[in-house]
This record gives sequence, structure tokens and C-alpha cells, in this order.
Amino acid sequence: MKVSKKVLLLTAIMGMTWFGAFAMDGVASEERNGVSGVSSASIIDDESEERPGVSAVSSTSSIDAESEEKNDAGEKHYVYSFTLDDSNHKFATIKPKEVSEDNAFSTAKKTQLYGMEAIDKEVESVYPSDSLHTNYVVLERWDLGGIDPLDRVTIHDGGDYYKYVTYGLTELYDKESKDQTKSGFGMEFTFKLKKAAFKDEEKELKNVVGVLQTIARSTILHGEIFKPYEFVYTSQTEVMDTEQKSNISGFIIVPDKELESLDTPYGRIDFLAFIGVTKEELLAIRKQEITVKELYEKLGTDVTSYTRKSVI
Repeated sequence: MKVSKKVLLLTAIMGMTWFGAFAMDGVASEERNGVSGVSSASIIDDESEERPGVSAVSSTSSIDAESEEKNDAGEKHYVYSFTLDDSNHKFATIKPKEVSEDNAFSTAKKTQLYGMEAIDKEVESVYPSDSLHTNYVVLERWDLGGIDPLDRVTIHDGGDYYKYVTYGLTELYDKESKDQTKSGFGMEFTFKLKKAAFKDEEKELKNVVGVLQTIARSTILHGEIFKPYEFVYTSQTEVMDTEQKSNISGFIIVPDKELESLDTPYGRIDFLAFIGVTKEELLAIRKQEITVKELYEKLGTDVTSYTRKSVI
């Protein structure tokens, strides 16, 4: 398996409330140029060469001594805070393709529905409209100058968990890229958070939206493509929840077992499920003591629980 030279580091996001600009909150959107630490992230290569418009500004950011190791357990991704001076065109970095590449997903389900409607229909086949708990919509879309790459994140009530679905890494409104094989970057993220006695549930739910926006930004700005059975190693001491009480400090990625891949008129859409894992589990993957698939089987669930112990 090809191993990326990047690892994901969620700085100023994990373990903090993410103050995004959502329509439901009535918060004015900031200019994207010069933004730092507000749902902000960028990619810096392992060589640590600073590039124009990119700066690591978070005092909590750090890369440990193992950050340049490479293994076959999955790809690694690093994300930093940034200052932005970039094109508004979300899909400007996508190169034209006419033939689909091999991937780890099953055959996609054919649909004549377009963009957002196609995603909505697939989600509603599993989570009916009355299951919608929250619909986060940005005040200003990315292509209009907003700071958040995901136009929308829906949260559905799944009983004992909340299910997140992103909208914005695929072409929601029109076919913009010249790649005929995929809709936009060809992927949307999902995440399941187990319900718990959160001190401030709304704050906790919004924090996860910020994490998803941060990961999505690395794709929009730098074409960072996430695939099944990779891991996301945060390489930091901060954990994911706002109260800093959980053991969850990173993710593994698997194909979403509920939402089918779609073959739409705009191209293919795959749903990637992110599952929260502990530092011990991530280190075991990096040391090749266990693969992502083996860890997923050992967990036995795609629901992230802030209160669970490590299985390693």
C-alpha cells in the first residue's frame, strides 16, 4: 500500500469547542484570508518547509519523533492551523479522468439523482427525515468566500448514537470538475457518536462538526484524499471531547456499512466512516502490531464512545 507523507494533526480543535459560522447560530462569517485557529487547518509536508500562506500557529501543535515513519498499516495525514489565500473553486485541483480507478468499495448503486439530492435520498433510506436532530448549514459557502469547506453537516438520531453526514466534498449543485469518474473528490464523511451524559450536548455535537470541517479542509486546499482502512493519527496529547475526559485521540476509516456508494450523473460518491480510536490503538497500528481492518473487527462497532477503554 502506498503510504502518504502526511499525517493528520487536529490542532486547536480536538478537545475544544469549535466555533464555526453556522446559520443556526447567527454568527457572522470571517474572511478566509488570514484566518487562523477558527475551524482552520492546512497541510504541511514532513520536510516542514514553510509555504506562502501557510503557518503553524497553534501552541498546542506538535509532531513526535515517530512522525516520519512509514508502514503498510494505512496512510497517515498531518493537519495544521493556517492562514489562507486560495481560490474559491473547491474542485480546482482535480485533474480530468475518464476511467474509474480501482478502489476498496463495492460496486456503486446507479442513480439519476444529482448532487445533494442523491445524498439526501441515500441517507433518508436509512435515517428518515424525522430522525434529523440538527442540520448545520454555513452562513457563507466556500465558493462565495466562506471559511468552511463543508456546506452542510446533518446529525441524525440513531437511538443510542448520533450519525453525522457531510455535504461538500462532492459536487452538490453542478458538475464543476473535469473528472467524469467522481463527483468532486468522490467522498463524503460519516461519523457515529455514542450518546452520553454530556455536560453540554450541543457544544459537544458542534465540536465534532468542527473536526469534520478541519479534515475536509485538508482535502479542499491540498487534494488530500482519504481512503478505507487508513488511520488518522493526531500526534498530540489533546483528546477529542470538549471536557478532555475521553481516550479518543484519532480515527480509523472504513467504508460506511449503511450508506451505499452512489453512481450519479456527476460521478461516483463513496461514504467514508470515521471511527474514534485511542492513542494506544493508533500506536499499535503504526508499529504494525495490528492492521486497521483487524482493529475494526476487534472494536466490533462503528460507533465512537468517549467512555470506552482501549482494546489493545
